[in-house]
Amino acid sequence: MNYTTIVMSGLLCTIPYKQDFDCNVDPKDDDDKDDDDKDDDDKDDDDKDELYWAEGPQVNVPVEDLVGWSECFANLYSESEPGLTQDILGQDCTGSKLLMACRPVGADTFQLLAMGERADVLFDTGAQPNGTHEANGVAWYFSADFSWGFAAAGDAVNRSTCDSVGNGPETNSDLRLCWHTGSDQIRGGWRCGDDDLLNDSNAFERFIFEAD
Repeated sequence: MNYTTIVMSGLLCTIPYKQDFDCNVDPKDDDDKDDDDKDDDDKDDDDKDELYWAEGPQVNVPVEDLVGWSECFANLYSESEPGLTQDILGQDCTGSKLLMACRPVGADTFQLLAMGERADVLFDTGAQPNGTHEANGVAWYFSADFSWGFAAAGDAVNRSTCDSVGNGPETNSDLRLCWHTGSDQIRGGWRCGDDDLLNDSNAFERFIFEAD
């Protein structure tokens, strides 16, 4: 004899010979749950692999925020380093994206940094006093025999050879970074935001990071 028992709390249906009701948990539901869990895991992996990216010069950035970036160069502002294009940029820092940063020695935050596509960060502006190349909210300038640095997009620079205060007031001085270069070297100084005259400073350090 066929019979059906209905338990209101769970709608449990019992049919000895044939089940016409969906009374059991569908194993597929567990598979779906596993897929959902997998999706969550994938999302976590994506979050871990996410590259820190910001438009325009950034101030007071914690070191741990630079997710996805690898340090490829660092020295003191007082130091010179030869082989800018051949060694530093040609062998050590070869990523498709570059980030320039500076801070007081040993600080756990970068006082100032900016990032961009490699072609923009290294756009050769020669020795033009006011020459910049704007990209990602940054006014970049580069020369292996003059100076290398940035200001905020839209702000004029006064490269002599590094960016310094000219005859008029300087806008956004805290968003300006400049390193002397010459004879394909990174040379001493010059500025990290509002702090300048750093040619002989052992109190500030500078960095290049790379990413792809």
